Amino acid sequence: YVMEKGTIDVYVGDEYKSTLYSGSSFGEIALLYNCPRSATLRARHFCKLWTISRTAFRAITSQFKQRRMNAKCEFLKNVKIRDKFLSDVLSESELNTLALATLNESFEAGQTIVREGDPGDIFYMIASGSVDIYIKAKGDFPVATLTSGNFFGELALLSTSVRTASCVAKTDVDCYILMRDDFNLLLGDLRSLMEGGNYGTREE
Repeated sequence: YVMEKGTIDVYVGDEYKSTLYSGSSFGEIALLYNCPRSATLRARHFCKLWTISRTAFRAITSQFKQRRMNAKCEFLKNVKIRDKFLSDVLSESELNTLALATLNESFEAGQTIVREGDPGDIFYMIASGSVDIYIKAKGDFPVATLTSGNFFGELALLSTSVRTASCVAKTDVDCYILMRDDFNLLLGDLRSLMEGGNYGTREE
């Protein structure tokens, strides 16, 4: 429940605990679990409430998860490492498996995401925000700016070679990230997959 207007008193047993006012919410545990209510709420004045059922909540979150999964899969399909796209060397089910393994990570504006010279084992896909790319040999100004839909650090999926540039969040940034160890655990060595040709060739 979300209270648009009104006043509600909260009791545990017969003992008064608190008062809720407009803008308050309660009963959120019911969206996740089928458990008894832990308190009794009584309207002190006329109240107008907004409600959502557990069934509706689960349907909405399921749709959101599916949309996020689809977005991750589209990212992965368009990742190009050297001369091949991941969609050339991985099947649809393998891409879906990878999408499940990706994690979400956020960075604040000004935060260094990747530092030049450090070993790399994480691949980043930008879901929202902007990232400036710096190379020491080219001065103190960014050589490029990446935005939503771009990615960086893809060579980390191939080897432990050091980072060739620093990546700094220009704005607040949300990324999907994929660890090389997770990739290898799920699908094996990417270099071997790429040298083995595209997915159709591997199937033959």
